[in-house]
Amino acid sequence: KAGPHIFIAPSGIWLFTPLWKKGQHAGKEGNKRSIGIEVVGRFFSHPPADHDLCFSVAHTTKTLLNKFPKAEIFNHLYFEPHTFCSPEINRDWVLKNLDDFEALI
Repeated sequence: KAGPHIFIAPSGIWLFTPLWKKGQHAGKEGNKRSIGIEVVGRFFSHPPADHDLCFSVAHTTKTLLNKFPKAEIFNHLYFEPHTFCSPEINRDWVLKNLDDFEALI
């Protein structure tokens, strides 16, 4: 009935669970009042470097932070330490991409 809200892949941004519905993406605590974003790929030894993918993550983050200015950014591992999610896609990486994105606009 639900999953992550947004998938971001090199081929584009894909909406899944409507943003106003509770998603299933980061365990019981992580699903409360949060928007789940999945970055598609295997990034266990290094963070994404694909320009389009990084740009899409930054643009999505910026859009959501504009809509929800008091929002915080968490990695799935914050809520589920034994999850299959990449430790490379973390808050610091997202914020660096956001800084790079804002320098371009």
